[in-house]
Amino acid sequence: MNAVQARGAGLSEAKLNGAFVIRSDLTDAVMRGADLRGATFRNSVLTGANLEGANLAGAHFSGSNMRSVNLTGADLSGADFEGADLTDAIIDPAAAESRELKRAVKSEFQTLTPEKLQEVLKEHQLWLDSRGARGTQAVLTVADLSGHQLAGSCLALAVVAGANFRKADLSGSELSMCDLSGADLRGANLSGADLRGAQLQRTHLDDADLRTARLGPLQDVGEGHRDFRTDLSHAKLARADLTGADLRQANLTGVDFSGAILNQADLSGAPTEHAIFTGASLDEAKLP
Repeated sequence: MNAVQARGAGLSEAKLNGAFVIRSDLTDAVMRGADLRGATFRNSVLTGANLEGANLAGAHFSGSNMRSVNLTGADLSGADFEGADLTDAIIDPAAAESRELKRAVKSEFQTLTPEKLQEVLKEHQLWLDSRGARGTQAVLTVADLSGHQLAGSCLALAVVAGANFRKADLSGSELSMCDLSGADLRGANLSGADLRGAQLQRTHLDDADLRTARLGPLQDVGEGHRDFRTDLSHAKLARADLTGADLRQANLTGVDFSGAILNQADLSGAPTEHAIFTGASLDEAKLP
């Protein structure tokens, strides 16, 4: 098969071993636990695809666009990723150093010392307070901030797309209008965080704590009195806890809420086309 169009397709546990689908579009496809042994996906687009726990042994992905793909727990033995773009992909640490991924294009993260991070936050706050006249906007697109204690921090309007915040403590943080697209926030504590108007497209939030988080619109901004809606399109929120979260008017197109807790969450006015709610808990939630 050539040029298959399967954007957002639900292919979890699918048996596709030996399939031949070059130059195909599998953007945001959910292939969790799929059997893709020996399959050929050369020069295909798999941006944002979920291959968690999939069997990719001997599969061919050379030249493919695999930005923001999830490969955690996947069997990559003997797979061909030569020239594949794995920027912002979620990869197990051991697999990232494997020979299979040696010739793929991958994100290279930079570790920040606590002192450097505090300096960045201080300069960013000065930039916000002076409306850009002084200080420096925080740009942390290649930062590894996994496990950092950032509770109550202010990163409003910061650019942290693709950064690694895995298991970081961002509880109560100010993240309104922050660009977190493609970032790794798996297992992060975002309880009570203000994410109004944030860019969270294809952000990895599996197992995150988002209880009472504010993800509704940021309203009446600036002289133009504009409203900015939070964009969570195609974000991964499997098993996340969103109890009591405000998701009013947020763009939830294609979001994976598999196994998530959405009890008492408010989804009023939120578009949910192609969103996945398999196994999600929605007790007392306000639905669109």
